[in-house]
Amino acid sequence: LKPYRPLSESLAVPSRPHSLCRMARAATVFILFAIVASVASAGEPRPTKEEWEAKQANETAAKGAVIAKEKKGAAVGKAIELMESLQAKVLAEGEAEAKTYEKFACFCKDTTEDKLEAIQKGEDEK
Repeated sequence: LKPYRPLSESLAVPSRPHSLCRMARAATVFILFAIVASVASAGEPRPTKEEWEAKQANETAAKGAVIAKEKKGAAVGKAIELMESLQAKVLAEGEAEAKTYEKFACFCKDTTEDKLEAIQKGEDEK
């Protein structure tokens, strides 16, 4: 017969595997650091300060040119938008005016016919 041991004690992991886990993590970190260092040193040589400053100046000028172009494009886009809205407004006003003119033209035509009939009838009676 074995002495009674609580379940928590029987599942407990000895302390030694923890140190192995820490060593594995440290080795992984060291390997990753070595890979990053070798990739960084394998690239192009570092630029001089003057080269770096010239590159920064060129990038700044290029960004400024892009921003100026976008602003100009935005102004042109706004002008086009205003012209299109004006065109739509003028067309709507023209259609409304055409309806009003048609009503007035029909009124004039009917009234003229009625007046001419009345004049003709009055002259015939004389």
